[in-house]
Amino acid sequence: MAASIWAPGTAVTASGSIAKQAFTATAAQTLFTLTAFTYEIGTGSIAVFVSGLKQRPGVDFTETSVSSFTLDTPVAEGTIVFAEAFTELTSEIPVVDANPATLGATKYVRVDAAATGFEGRTAAQVAADISALSAADIGVSVQEYSDTVSQVDAEAGTSTDRTTWTAERVAQAIAALAPAAPAAVPTGTVLDYVGSSAPTGYVLLSGRTIGNGTSNSTERANADTSDLFTLIWNNIADTEAPVLDSAGTPVARGANAAADFANNRRITLPDGRGRVVAGKDDMGGSTASRITNAGAGIVGTTLGVAGGSQTHTLTTAQLASHAHGDTTYFFAGGGTIDTTGGASAFSTGSGSTSAAGSGDAHNNTQPTLILNKIIKL
Repeated sequence: MAASIWAPGTAVTASGSIAKQAFTATAAQTLFTLTAFTYEIGTGSIAVFVSGLKQRPGVDFTETSVSSFTLDTPVAEGTIVFAEAFTELTSEIPVVDANPATLGATKYVRVDAAATGFEGRTAAQVAADISALSAADIGVSVQEYSDTVSQVDAEAGTSTDRTTWTAERVAQAIAALAPAAPAAVPTGTVLDYVGSSAPTGYVLLSGRTIGNGTSNSTERANADTSDLFTLIWNNIADTEAPVLDSAGTPVARGANAAADFANNRRITLPDGRGRVVAGKDDMGGSTASRITNAGAGIVGTTLGVAGGSQTHTLTTAQLASHAHGDTTYFFAGGGTIDTTGGASAFSTGSGSTSAAGSGDAHNNTQPTLILNKIIKL
């Protein structure tokens, strides 16, 4: 092979060769003896691969001798183990050094930092040069070693090791970077909806019925209604959410929601048609007394109960206190009025003011926007 050994400002072309040897491992083999080449221990000149994955010197394998190495972990029978190393690197130009004695036993040369001559380089120094160049040219994104990053590091992006990841690890890392999926909407959640029909996973809060596929339910007859059926069955009394058989006849509730659902029964949804929704008066355990039977005609502590009216006609009892009566005194005889005669000198009569008002009902609706109400299955 041909390579350029880097020095600041100048490159020197050199020639060298890489020796390679492959092994087919025996069961639990760790020691491998080289017959094709030798290498210099401690210079980083040997590279070892197990099943194609590069091993870390001093961690995954040990440079045992110039002609052998030992894997840290035994490998299975038939595993391919591969080794390669620089065995020769010579300059193609003459060595010129101000002080040739400094070359000593070194095998390699490069232009010195000042570009005034050549300096001797040991194999270890050359290896360090090549390593530095590789890091600069390739970058830390190259996955070099076969160690595994923890899931925590993968998700946090805090790993500093260069690794070879399996497809599973790559998928995990991508999933960790993806936005979190929104939380599932709980069964029974009621929402305003501008669409004309309920989206998938919802039904209209129509006061109609739900049940299994053979229940003949009027809003939805499908197995996917089971969770909502159970929620209503367990939380709203039969008075507000009657259970019917498949013919539509009201029946007494069975042993539990699962039994009624399996027996093709229907349950009635809350009826949100033309109604606003108010918070249950005793949510959290204490009664607020803001919606009561006495004041609103609605038992505000009963889940699913409904009431109120669009219009209302005032009763006499609901009118503000006021006077309409009239008493008139009439002179009973002729001539002058004798004030000594007392009350007998007068007679009394009664009358009334003229009637006003129609007695019709008045509008009882607050400012309102009409949307559909949907409930989650």
